[in-house]
Amino acid sequence: MSKTNNPAPTVERRDVPMLDVRAAPVPSTFDETARTVDFIVSTGARGLRRQYWDEDYYEELEISETAIRLDRLNNGAPFLNAHGAWSVSSVLGVIERGWIEEGKLMARVKFSGRDEIAPILQDVRDGVLPHVSVGYYVHQYDVMEKIGELDVRRAVDWEPAEVSLVPIAFDDGATVRAAQRMTQAIINRPVGTTGGTIMAKRQDPATDAPDNDPPDQPSAAPATDDAAVRAAVHEAVGKERERVTAIRQAVRSARLDETVADTLINEGVTLDKARARIIETWAAQDSSDEITTIRTGTDTEVVDRMRQAIADALAFRAGVAKDIGAGADFAGMTLLRVCEDILQRQGVQVRGLGPLELAGRALSTSDLASIAGALTNRTLLQGYESAPRTFVGVFKEGTAQDFRDISRVRMSGAPALEEVTEHGEFKYGKLSDEKETYSLATYGKILPFTRQAIVNDDLDALSRLPMLFGRSAADLESDLVWGVVNDNAAMQDGIALFHSDHGNLGSAAGINVASVGKGRAAMRKQTGLEGRLINVMARHILAGTDQETDLDQFLTAITPDSQGSAIPQSLRSLNPVIEPRLKGKAWYLAADYQQIDTVEYSYLTGQQGVYLETRQGFTHDGIEIKVRHDFAAKAIDFRGLYKNPGR
Repeated sequence: MSKTNNPAPTVERRDVPMLDVRAAPVPSTFDETARTVDFIVSTGARGLRRQYWDEDYYEELEISETAIRLDRLNNGAPFLNAHGAWSVSSVLGVIERGWIEEGKLMARVKFSGRDEIAPILQDVRDGVLPHVSVGYYVHQYDVMEKIGELDVRRAVDWEPAEVSLVPIAFDDGATVRAAQRMTQAIINRPVGTTGGTIMAKRQDPATDAPDNDPPDQPSAAPATDDAAVRAAVHEAVGKERERVTAIRQAVRSARLDETVADTLINEGVTLDKARARIIETWAAQDSSDEITTIRTGTDTEVVDRMRQAIADALAFRAGVAKDIGAGADFAGMTLLRVCEDILQRQGVQVRGLGPLELAGRALSTSDLASIAGALTNRTLLQGYESAPRTFVGVFKEGTAQDFRDISRVRMSGAPALEEVTEHGEFKYGKLSDEKETYSLATYGKILPFTRQAIVNDDLDALSRLPMLFGRSAADLESDLVWGVVNDNAAMQDGIALFHSDHGNLGSAAGINVASVGKGRAAMRKQTGLEGRLINVMARHILAGTDQETDLDQFLTAITPDSQGSAIPQSLRSLNPVIEPRLKGKAWYLAADYQQIDTVEYSYLTGQQGVYLETRQGFTHDGIEIKVRHDFAAKAIDFRGLYKNPGR
């Protein structure tokens, strides 16, 4: 083989302390007798590390038997109080064993039986002390790719050393504790490449020989003149980098959790097989499921409070809320600043990101989707509730379990009782019935919330527009309910709702004592299915805007009208309802729906009113906010309604 004199790679030596990462307890594993509890030590998820001894970088932990040295955990590693290693009193217990389970590193902790440990154990049991931090040494990193200017370092050889109970959970963006022992990291960066391998050799001053090389100086690197071997190694590293990058990109495109990518990478599957499994996983999950961000060990109540506080601040800024509520810490924040805050809380490096990229990354998180949904839902309901719906209280509200036909049966009164002679027999009576049938319909619209809306700080997209849609939903209800009255459609018997055959259609007349009296009398003369009088009493008088003044004068007059007839108190007690959707000069009487069915309107059970849901956008970069309304209305019984065409 030919030999060439290639320049040797540069070698850097840097002191690196022991690192730590959050762990999460598994409460269901608590053993009262043995005083043990299991912890999820790590899922290996990627996180940003900001270091005082080194440049910032992203770190991933490989979760596999070959990558993790479990000797310390399995040989009685300490369970400490806040990483305290200076006194035996800081030892709270011992690690009984460590193991790998379903792509997670697990550890079982046994608490000491000392009296002073009992209160701490009780706090752990009660969830008062839920936060644990795991300290570990990294012996080897593989640099696989870059995000911006920062390396993505994958720890392929690392060693958990201790577990500590801590008062505050470790922050992905925080540095490690300076009191820990240092390791010495050797960083090999081959000339002309951006990748490389970072080797970390733990230096224990008590047992290891000192390093005689001057600090921060290149050491003698084993030279190789074999260009073919060098090229083969470079090609292999490049292919692995491409595999890892392609798998992670495919997982992100399918909007799956990063743990899916970690599992595929750790198992060493080919790119084609990884893509097939990603498609299977994506197909198995509901496309409407919210995409959540993994937060190992984070208190979900804290996250929920943060989301609510930001939503309160944005609602106050948009003029939707009269006070800022819990959002004082986020007062005055623009949408772009909200995105920055969300990403920083998740340990994402936002330095150097442009506005569109910042907005795009935030839109892929469950936090922003939840905040946008909360604010949109609030404004949507405000718009819905602010729109006048005059039919409420006049007609009956119902619900339906599904979208199948709803049958409303009109029962007759009891059949007439017949005299029974001394030796006669009781005869069977028969109830007759009629029914009206209708079904729910679904109405809706999708509102997009895009990167551009965030960059433009367009709060109208989350406040004014949803409010208008809420009002539109309320108007739709009024259109459908009053449309039943206006349309005068045929009922189950084939006769129009208001018809002389139904005995509920009067001769054209204005609103006066005589005409209203005739309408009231017609309702009282209605008979049930068995032909007996049922004495329906008028409760409401309904009219359009053309008759509003006449109705006001009729109900407020206390002197005789032009015909010389005084207006009876019983007529003046009718409940007036003015609805602009009622056409022309027609006016109506309606009975109390608790006495007899009139018009019924229905919602889907559990979703009375307008309903909203959010998901990650599929047709554009952003969040899709879907407004859905399931509603229907139908006349059930003509006997409780009366119409006069008016004049």
